[in-house]
Amino acid sequence: MTALELPQKLRELGAEITSSLDKTQDKPTSVFWYYSDNNEWILHIASSASKTDNSSDQNKIADRVQERISEITLENVPFAIMEPQNYLILAMSNFFVTEPDLIGQIEFKNNIINDQLIRSVYAYRLTT
Repeated sequence: MTALELPQKLRELGAEITSSLDKTQDKPTSVFWYYSDNNEWILHIASSASKTDNSSDQNKIADRVQERISEITLENVPFAIMEPQNYLILAMSNFFVTEPDLIGQIEFKNNIINDQLIRSVYAYRLTT
């Protein structure tokens, strides 16, 4: 397995986190693992609740997401809260979108979108 391949354990964990968040006020509109420039997999989560410029609200959402993650695993799961209209989500939506309630398995590797290299993405849901 190469670094650009999401380990099976993280694939399953991301699906479980997505399913858990679906039952909250922070139901995600988009959820995907993104292989960062720091060579780390980070779970990106966007929800209609994160449509705010208020950092206090963003922190509350992050705290609620962390609570859900802690109920599922004791491991540290790096994650980022995004707005649904984030440039990365909008760029990827030119290539694929999913149904709003889907927990899918879409791999997207070594593509250039808007002059940005997307090394690897593993998406469960992507809606705009």
